[in-house]
Amino acid sequence: MSINLKALTPNKVSTDFSSYSMLIYGTPKIGKSTFVNDLYGDKILQVFTEKRYKALEGAYVQYVSSWSEYLQVMKQLKDKELKEKFTAVSIDTVENLFHMLEKYVAAKYSENEIGERNDIYGKDWGELKSQWADGLSLIEKNGYVPVFVSHAIQVTTQIPKSAILPNQADGVQMNAVKKDGVEYMEFQKFTPDGKDRMMGPIRKMADNILFMNVTTDENGNEHRVI
Repeated sequence: MSINLKALTPNKVSTDFSSYSMLIYGTPKIGKSTFVNDLYGDKILQVFTEKRYKALEGAYVQYVSSWSEYLQVMKQLKDKELKEKFTAVSIDTVENLFHMLEKYVAAKYSENEIGERNDIYGKDWGELKSQWADGLSLIEKNGYVPVFVSHAIQVTTQIPKSAILPNQADGVQMNAVKKDGVEYMEFQKFTPDGKDRMMGPIRKMADNILFMNVTTDENGNEHRVI
């Protein structure tokens, strides 16, 4: 690539929400996949890691059951015709794909689970980390907008009481607990279903992180909210 700084023009912010990469997480059956399909329409290839897409009318879906099959999809997406057909690629769900990679790497080192062998000095963990980051980055490298879909789990979080700003806890149910002489405020929150080892590269790639939940209005009717 030839660089010409004199030809630079001011960057323009896109108002097309579907042009941004994102991580979407929420409770099962809340409509995450449907939201992705409605947002991107027929311009997104949805790579599913489980066979739960029968209700997605008109969606372009490719099911994968292994990390090797995922890499096959990434290789084919280099094709010019596919680049004209699709602008985005979603992985639904990312935690299943990560587990496929764990099995792939473990098998390579003759393990049932990563970390079993002590004689390889962590090479299996290192390969898991590098293959995960490199494998996900193939979406952008091939010229597509990456979209990641994950289930949500509820976890307990503690924050030192002294670190909470005025009005920060409004509307949040918290319980006071003491640990080692320090007072904490404890509360429940939703988070993507995956450890930092899995979610770290995804958070770095996502322009927007969206949490989907259900709320109830004054008439008792349920609504999906983001």
